[in-house]
Amino acid sequence: DEGASRAVREVFVRLFDEGLIYRAHRLVNWCTDCYTAVSDLEVNKVDEKGSLWELRYPVVGTEQKLTVATTRPETMLGDTGVAVHPDDPRYHDLIGKMVELPLTGRQIPIVADSFVDPEFGSGAVKVTPAHDPNDFECGKRCQLDSINIIDKKGRSTQAAPKRYRGMTVSEARKAVVADLDEAGLLGSVQDYTVPRGRCDRSNTIIEPLLSEQWWVKTQSLAAPAIKAVETGKIKFVPDLWTKTYMHWMTHITDWCISRQLWWGHRIPAWYCADCDHITVSRQDATVCGSCGGSDLRQDDDVLDTWFSSALWPFSTLGWPDKTPALATFYPNDVLVTAPDIIFFWVARMIMMGIHFMGDVPFRKVFLTPIVTDESGDKMSKTKGNVIDPLAVVNGATVEALLEDATHPAASKFIKKHLNKGMPAAGADALRFSLTAMTMPGRNIRLSMERVEGYRHFVNKLWNASRFALLNLKGFDADQFEQLLGQPDLGGLKLSLADRWILSRLQRTCVATNEALTCFRFAEAANALYHFVWHELCDWYIELAKSSLRSEDLEVRFATQGTLATVLERSLRLLHPIMPHVTEEIWSKLPRPSDVPKALMVTLYPSGVDTLIDEDAEATLKLLQEITSKIRSIRSTYNVPPSQRIALDIHISDQARRQLVSDNLAAVEQTARVNATVSA
Repeated sequence: DEGASRAVREVFVRLFDEGLIYRAHRLVNWCTDCYTAVSDLEVNKVDEKGSLWELRYPVVGTEQKLTVATTRPETMLGDTGVAVHPDDPRYHDLIGKMVELPLTGRQIPIVADSFVDPEFGSGAVKVTPAHDPNDFECGKRCQLDSINIIDKKGRSTQAAPKRYRGMTVSEARKAVVADLDEAGLLGSVQDYTVPRGRCDRSNTIIEPLLSEQWWVKTQSLAAPAIKAVETGKIKFVPDLWTKTYMHWMTHITDWCISRQLWWGHRIPAWYCADCDHITVSRQDATVCGSCGGSDLRQDDDVLDTWFSSALWPFSTLGWPDKTPALATFYPNDVLVTAPDIIFFWVARMIMMGIHFMGDVPFRKVFLTPIVTDESGDKMSKTKGNVIDPLAVVNGATVEALLEDATHPAASKFIKKHLNKGMPAAGADALRFSLTAMTMPGRNIRLSMERVEGYRHFVNKLWNASRFALLNLKGFDADQFEQLLGQPDLGGLKLSLADRWILSRLQRTCVATNEALTCFRFAEAANALYHFVWHELCDWYIELAKSSLRSEDLEVRFATQGTLATVLERSLRLLHPIMPHVTEEIWSKLPRPSDVPKALMVTLYPSGVDTLIDEDAEATLKLLQEITSKIRSIRSTYNVPPSQRIALDIHISDQARRQLVSDNLAAVEQTARVNATVSA
């Protein structure tokens, strides 16, 4: 993309000019399958079965042999020292002496360094600076040479003795162990659990290699990014991820940004054939910035994809130009992303945003939970427990699911958990399911039963809307909205049920907004589910039926308006979670003329205190309790729902008795009884 490419070059040049980007030979994680350097974050650390070999190095000028322990005997060909702990009394007299490095004809020094664990093996370790991160640092401290004896294809280099050149790592290991054994220099060999790094892309074992790469100095960039979180300018939700972010940022190391891949933003650096100068330029360089020569070659490497991604909050808004979009939308409010890219992306956006824009790129970071299977296991192609969202949305037969299964475990999982296939749930039901299960700090166990339950919820909303539309013919939405906005509600003849549902609507608006503000998405979804299913559909629509059939036009108009308003506000509240069905219903619903035609661009309801009616809520709560008890009695005695029965309701409290008497029709209608009230 032209704009992104321009922004990337601008950032690279500025950081280079500031001395924050440099080129150097340093140790990198190298994938011998992808043929590229990869970051620490793209290396999966796994414990695998291996061995611990003891190797004997003859001490020069003595009969003594120094035993070292290693899990990688093949790298001994590149050893440039043997290290012991400076406080280890066993080796005080050996520090500074030389040992013969077997199989190579070289001599290497014995050095003292505190990184050595005296309890590991013999307490003496071989130092191979070109092939181990700890050894690399030890080599720098002790001024040891670095010898690459493994190349970028995972084979022994020309720096290795002739016999081993061109061998793969495993071949060299077998040959070195055999030759040491034959020379009497191999000690014990023990089974040992080895922590290995594997490439996140290819699963190939990562080789630490000394390589010339481009780097970003991160210390000065990280300091303000740490402060932004410490001072609360940026907040993580859930807060538990704050500690993870802070730990990584306070232990951050320089960032290797060059990659040996075919695709990406090419590094804007040119090498002069006539001198050693490197020209870094915003435009393609044609002459050397030092000698003026024209024989230039651009660097073949591309930038780590997270380098350009780190610029996302401002590069997408037209930076480095001062565009209206940049002025309007930077900084943004909320970043929603996954916790596994806090370091890849979030931290780097914060560092780059503060450095180039002078302000944080966003105020809050919401880190989504991971969707797992019903057993709580992370979905994995290897395990075969991945559920295709489109199969949930559109439905799939067992045969179709099995046909798409690419792993034996997938077939087993399908037969066990999806043996009846998957009925089409629709996108709205799946979205609502995920929202209702999104709780801070918890993964989502994707239950197909819950998805099916929310499919019924979508149907419930659809059927309630059909009922409303049948009873709203000729309804004047503008007139009702105008009356509803007046202090005395414009004299609307609202029934108890009308006042109750409007009050409950306002409380639901407030509760939903509070939950969304605090990123409690499950709480918001459950509040809406309860309101729409239980209060709107189960209670209000049943209570409204008599008013909708009333001969009193004012009563009918008030209930029509209430039903339309409550349904319309419910659609607004539900729209972010269930956009498809809500937009479809909205397009058919009578609504005020000043309301946009598209639901997605309307205002989100916040709640109006003037419609809260404590008396109506208390009265209807009492009627609901009575109705629920009647329904329970009917169920106990197996009285069919269609059969009306005579009932006497005894209430000792006079005020409550009068209240029920005044609203007895509501109880009779919802409980299907012919009731009397007495003391």
